[in-house]
Amino acid sequence: MFSRRTFLTLAAGVFLAACSQAPLLAPDAAQDVRIRTVSVDVSGFEGITGREFDVTPEQLQADITAALRRQFAPTNAGNADVAVSVSSVRLVSPGAAFAFGGTSRIAGVVQITNTESGEFILPATEVVGLADGTYAPGGVIAALSTKSPENDYKNTVASFASDIKRRLFGAEK
Repeated sequence: MFSRRTFLTLAAGVFLAACSQAPLLAPDAAQDVRIRTVSVDVSGFEGITGREFDVTPEQLQADITAALRRQFAPTNAGNADVAVSVSSVRLVSPGAAFAFGGTSRIAGVVQITNTESGEFILPATEVVGLADGTYAPGGVIAALSTKSPENDYKNTVASFASDIKRRLFGAEK
């Protein structure tokens, strides 16, 4: 169907497109944003898919909230509130990693509200955070390098928080 050259060209294009995403906030707006609070809504969470691992909605909420707080370091003097609504959590199993590749991920919606005016700095915007920030190709190495469910979950939560910060502010902030 595809020649090797075509496949490599497409893969390189996808990789470069993923790496070159512009921040969601304009640089002038981003420099003025100081986070006051972080809230996480998991009411749409129906359980982890793709791999056998149980986590309660309350635990997921606490874990993502803690990871986002580490990323944003909220302050009472902040002028913006970040709200994240989690829609799905998928952990990639060793079998799926072997057959299809892929990366564990968390998807959700993020919005930032100005605490003084109540206006949106960033309206509700869908975000997806990938474990380790990249897509993993399939194969034997992918299956053998799959982390334990506990470690994969922790890594995916941390990567989700990191990806949200990077998507909002870019790599520098």
